[in-house]
Amino acid sequence: MDLSIKRLAQRILAKTPDTYLRSLQLIRRGSFEKRLYLSLIRKGNVVVEAGAHTGHFTRLFSDLVGATGTVHGFEPVPETFSLLTRNLRRRPAYKI
Repeated sequence: MDLSIKRLAQRILAKTPDTYLRSLQLIRRGSFEKRLYLSLIRKGNVVVEAGAHTGHFTRLFSDLVGATGTVHGFEPVPETFSLLTRNLRRRPAYKI
């Protein structure tokens, strides 16, 4: 599946996290962490991510909290932080 199509599908599914979670359970996909986040994080939440790495879950968190929520991602390793900021700058919706 094309990466941009997959990312678009993830963004759409994140608008209804319960449906997203059930879909992953049904097809037996998604890590334990992803299923946990889908069950806990809701629109308008504030999420603090210590060790954001390259932003994989940062994007999911942002999709889940929506425009009314906030994600604060921290990455202490300078080289990895550089990758994180580069990945997030590609998407104008993210404020860095």
